Amino acid sequence: MLDVFQMKILGFLRDFKLKLRRTSTLVNAANNIAFISQHFNILLNIILDGHVVLLALVTVSKIVENEGEPDVDTVSAWFIEQPSHRITRLDQFKLKRKEIVPIPH
Repeated sequence: MLDVFQMKILGFLRDFKLKLRRTSTLVNAANNIAFISQHFNILLNIILDGHVVLLALVTVSKIVENEGEPDVDTVSAWFIEQPSHRITRLDQFKLKRKEIVPIPH
């Protein structure tokens, strides 16, 4: 079962992939990855007892070709403690079908 954070990442990636597929070719998508990453970041608020305790900045790290279309392979998430804004860890996830698989450090 997916936790809330993983469900949010999957929702973000579904939106991202729809936008990505509007680009004409994989090469075009790969050449524009910096532009794409800047414009498709997402901040997730992780709330505990009514207070925001973490922010997660999620970015697309790697694009691959999937059945002739650009697709998302790897995403990164920076977890930022609140209110100190200290980055606690960087997690990376690979996509396998509709699952998110953490990449071990």
